[in-house]
Parts: sequence; C-alpha cells; structure tokens
Amino acid sequence: MLFGHPDTWSSDSVDFDGCQDIIEMLCTAGMQDPCVAVGGLLKAPIKAETRLRLDKLLVYLESIQGICNNGSMLLIEDSVIFSRFELDQSRQILYLHRARPLRHQALSYTPVFMTASWFGLIRMRLASYTLAILCHLDSVDPSPTGLPTDDTSTTTSAPTDPLLGDVSSGTTTHAPAVTTAGACTTPLETLLHKLTEFQSVFLYARLELPSEERPALLRQFAKRETLLFLHAHTKSGTVTFPRPRPLPEIQTRELYATFWALFGEAKSALAVAGTREVTYLREYYWYYARADPDQELHVLFAADAVSLEQMHGHVQEILVNVNRQYS
Repeated sequence: MLFGHPDTWSSDSVDFDGCQDIIEMLCTAGMQDPCVAVGGLLKAPIKAETRLRLDKLLVYLESIQGICNNGSMLLIEDSVIFSRFELDQSRQILYLHRARPLRHQALSYTPVFMTASWFGLIRMRLASYTLAILCHLDSVDPSPTGLPTDDTSTTTSAPTDPLLGDVSSGTTTHAPAVTTAGACTTPLETLLHKLTEFQSVFLYARLELPSEERPALLRQFAKRETLLFLHAHTKSGTVTFPRPRPLPEIQTRELYATFWALFGEAKSALAVAGTREVTYLREYYWYYARADPDQELHVLFAADAVSLEQMHGHVQEILVNVNRQYS
C-alpha cells in the first residue's frame, strides 16, 4: 500500500500514517478471517420477503437529495444483512467498519476514495444495526446553514439532533469542507434529519431481521464426517465457514492447521488453467476443493469415515444446504 503522489514514492518508504488501525486489523484478525482469504463477506441470512422489503426501504433512502443513489448497506456487528453496493465496495466499507467500529457513537462521517471518486461515507446506528451510505462530497455542505465552512461571517448554534452528537464525548463533529462555489448543496444537518426520519420508518417497518450476529453451525450444512468446510459464492461474495464441532483444543488447532495448509495447496492447484477440482489425502484427512464459475468449495473430511466414492455425495449435500440457507 502506497500513499501520496507517485513522485514521492521510493523503494524503501511506505507511509501508513493515519491508517495504522486498518493495517493492524488486516494483519491480525484479518489473517485469521476466511473472508479475507477468499475476498468475500460474512452475511446474515434473511427471508426473501424481508430482503425485498428492505431493498425497497433502502431504495427510498438513496433517493434522498445528497445521497444520490450511491448505494447503502445494513450491518449486524461484522456481518452484512443486505447491501446494494458492489462486492468490492461492500468489502472495503466492512473492513473500515471492523477496524473503526462506531462503539458509543451514533454516527460517523468519513471521506473515502472508491471507484476513482471521492465520497462521504456515513455510518449510522439503527438500534442494534449499522447503516452505511455514500453521498457525493459536492452534494453535501458540511456547514449547518449550507454555507462553506470557511465563511467566517456566519455563526450557527450547535445542532440539536441527537444523531449529530458523539455520545462518548458530547461533542459535535462536522464533515470537512468539500463544497465549491456555486455548487448545489444540501446542508449536512438537513441530510441527517432525513436520516433520522428514515430511522423511524425503519423501526416502524418491523422487519424480521436477526437481532445479533449468529455463528454458522456445521450441523446445519453437513454430517459428522465433515470436519470443516469453506464455501464462497463468487458473485455475491457470501462466505460460509462454520465452526468445527466441539473438540479438545489441541485437536481443533490441528484441524485448522491442516485445513489452511491444504487450502494453500489447493488454491495454487486450482489456479492452473483447466483444473476444476483437486483431492488430497493427508494422514487422517481427505481434503476436497472445487472451483466453479459461480462458487468455490473447500472441505476437510475424516479419512476413516468417508471413502473417495462417498465424498461427492457429501459435497453435494453441503452445496444444497448452503444454497438453501442464502437463497
């Protein structure tokens, strides 16, 4: 990762000033996250009817002046409930959210550079959920009156909207000055009042959404012969990586170590043109990996419980259950 103008780059200097927390997250928790390994997202499953109603609500939200249909996403802790962003955008916003959670704040505003443009990322707390939206920097005037913030001739009182305040410190922070002379802008306070109204609409809708982040359980997808598996949907980015069944800690560590070692070998093998699936036998384990145009699957089986002939039946069962869970 390099920052600044290319003319300032050199072979031995990299500037991480200001993003140390993001780098630390990616190099610690991120290194143990299967989503990072396959470039995907953890998603909380919801019913198709709920997904449709939520989509309509977010379409309405994106129609508000200042947001300009740039996309929106609803999170529960570190899992995505629903996103109208592209996969790359969803992943970038989720990484930022994991590295810089709202904690006691009700709202945060961060300038972000995505898809070759600058945007304002607003994250707002909705009960136990987090709403993330993008707005054009030149469509939102950060000063409460709609005037540029460098206009010293105008003074304003502090906004009274509770969403404008930092709960942890009791202070109010406005977005940086980004407007240009003559631009058609929306005062940030006006936009946040619209978001407050949306908060009421969202809560009144009483959508059937998960109230907490629920870990996927292996028994939901596979029989006891399956020790671990990782499934990634290529287009949606949905990653399924259930926890292993309860075992002594030393055996659990061995399972993970074996899985990730063979995962690396399988990824290298699948990168070869024409290779669609691979199978390995390592001491007590069978490892099966398969890469289709729309999905990728890695499974670790107990070698004494599954034969090579039975393996494909177990794989098919996993695929059916995963697709049913997130369809």
